[in-house]
Amino acid sequence: MAKAPSATAPRAKAPIAIALKATAPIELIPIIGMSILAVVVAKAQDLAKVDPQHCKVLLDNEYVRILEIHMKPGDKSPMHSRPHHAVYTLAGSTLNFTSPDGKTKTVTINPGQAVWRNAETHTVEIAGKTDSHALDIDFCRLTTERGINIFRNLLLSISLLE
Repeated sequence: MAKAPSATAPRAKAPIAIALKATAPIELIPIIGMSILAVVVAKAQDLAKVDPQHCKVLLDNEYVRILEIHMKPGDKSPMHSRPHHAVYTLAGSTLNFTSPDGKTKTVTINPGQAVWRNAETHTVEIAGKTDSHALDIDFCRLTTERGINIFRNLLLSISLLE
């Protein structure tokens, strides 16, 4: 007489199959994550590294980073990312800021103008007929009272030069 199949045998296989199906996408997460990271890094990098022709690091320490940016009419920076920062304009011009989604905003800046800019990723093109010369001051490292005081003194020094 043949033995009847066990009622539990099919159930034992189902959890294994489900477990294998559930782990397959999890194994792909690092690969997908690294791919996305590579695209973001390639498209949006540190301005001082991707555009040394127009950007010079004047000061870079644990409290503040100051970049001097000098561009001529028609010059364009590569796509880059900026943390929250202030911009102090030494020589003004008209600039086109283009974000990664292709949206462009035209801005005219004037000498002596200081503006706050939130963290952003963009390219910048000089659309005006005059050179653009500015100091970009990164706030990302101003996490201590000492760092904030250093920045305040720097702004005071700049305003006294005018």
